[in-house]
Formats: sequence, structure tokens, C-alpha cells
Amino acid sequence: MNQHYPAIHKLGRLPAKPARMMLRNYVDLERALPQVPDSVDNSHGQSIQLAIYLNTSIGDCTCAAVGNTLRVNSGGQQKISDQDVLDAYVAITGIEGAAYDPQTGANDNGCVELDVLDYWAKTGVGGDKLVAHAGVDMSDPTEVKTFTWLCGALYIGVNLSVAQQQQETWDYVSGSPDWGGHAVPIFDINPNRLGTWGAYKPFTDAFIAHQAEEGHALITQAWLDANKDNPLIDLDALLTDFKSLEPEE
Repeated sequence: MNQHYPAIHKLGRLPAKPARMMLRNYVDLERALPQVPDSVDNSHGQSIQLAIYLNTSIGDCTCAAVGNTLRVNSGGQQKISDQDVLDAYVAITGIEGAAYDPQTGANDNGCVELDVLDYWAKTGVGGDKLVAHAGVDMSDPTEVKTFTWLCGALYIGVNLSVAQQQQETWDYVSGSPDWGGHAVPIFDINPNRLGTWGAYKPFTDAFIAHQAEEGHALITQAWLDANKDNPLIDLDALLTDFKSLEPEE
């Protein structure tokens, strides 16, 4: 990481790979839209405690975002440990070419979000396996709000600028120098809140419109257990297609 980064802030999201399937192909938006509430409060008023998951010391944001998504999707019941997140980070960086060494700090190079999601689906994180994931068009505010509501969270990748280092609310600032890639889950809409470095962070719509590079809707087991009869998502088709499109071992 560059020396000018604040010590408490660690990034670690590598450039995006394209999603293999898009959630909008499995959702009847005309039916879903009238039901989307004005305010989406998956964090229950921020009452679900988030964890840092070592992301103030290493660039494991892509894996930390997994742990915090599981916390919120399970209503705070599922607690992935620091060791679970670290184990995933070591394994995924190894798959990508150079495993992070917790003893020396070598190869703290971050991960690709799609690789993290595929690992979560195939191998699991802390004993939890992701059921499926599908892309979200982050340039479409309707998709962002609708799918945050439907899926309990969005796992997104943003390109932060230096302006965000000092902002209480992340907002787009034209011309601010690049800082780097970061992975975060969006939990709440109106007011907008995402999760990073163990806390809920407000953000503006302009921040997402200009700085979100990728977005993924997640079908976690906790979400599926509570929503398997959701009439707005064609889950049978989504899960069938996800299985057929999974990368080979």
C-alpha cells in the first residue's frame, strides 16, 4: 500500500472480472418495483455489530465483506471469525498466484471479488457456503435499491479516491486522485449505509454512480432459508443456471 494511506484504512480489491449472469434476468421488476419500500433497513438501525476482520492491518477487504454480509443476512446470529476470514484470504490469494503469508506479511496483494465469491460457493468461509451470486448493474439506481432490498445486501466493488480518506459520508468529488479498489457490502437505502472497517458508512447516490465498478447480489443460505418462497425471484432458474455456469474445478 502507498505510504500516504491512513493507517486505519486498508484496501485490497483487484480489478473486476465480468459477472457470468445478471440478477435482473431472474426478477420480475414490474412486479417488484411497487413493493420496494422507501427505506431499506437490513442492518436493523445499525444494531447488528460489524467486525473489522483484520482489514485495518491487511488488504483482505474482499473477504471481510463476506463475514459482515453473513452477520447482517443472519440477523446478527452468524459470526464468522477473524481466523475464518484470514484462512479464506490466504487460500484465495494462493489460487490467484501468490498466497498471503501471515507470518511475514508477504503477498498482501488483495483479491478479485468474483474469485472470492466463487471460493465462497465452492469451498465455503467459516463453514458457510454461498448458494449463488449474480451481477447487478451499479449504474442503475433502480437495480441497486431493488436488489439491496430483495437480497439483504449487495457485495460491491468501488474505486475510492483520496477524497474519501477524510469524508464522514462518502461522496463523489470530481478530480480527486485515485486511492484504490475496495470491497464493501451495501446494507441500507434511504439512509444509505454500507459496511467497512467494522462500521456503517453513509454514502451518496453520486458516490455509487461514479465510483462503483461492480456489484453482486448474493443468495446466502441464511437468506434462502427465509426467502425460498419469494415470488419476485425465479430462484429455480437462477440456481439451475448458476450451477451450470460455475467455473470448473
